[in-house]
Amino acid sequence: MRNSRGGLRDIPLISFARTRSERDTAGDPRPSLEERYGSRENYIARVETAAAALVADRLLLPADADAYVKAARECDRF
Repeated sequence: MRNSRGGLRDIPLISFARTRSERDTAGDPRPSLEERYGSRENYIARVETAAAALVADRLLLPADADAYVKAARECDRF
């Protein structure tokens, strides 16, 4: 089932910790956002690169790629 924004409903979201310190405190074995991407700018660049590759392979529409990049820029979790 989809919610009003088109996403799946009733699926819990377990966010990545922002820093290694937060990750260690929470006992989360997954690398933090900081460990994964280094900086917010690098995160956005990686989303842009992935979206462009999917568009080039005709697996994602350009408008959808733009929406993902916009969401990455506006994300308050990083």
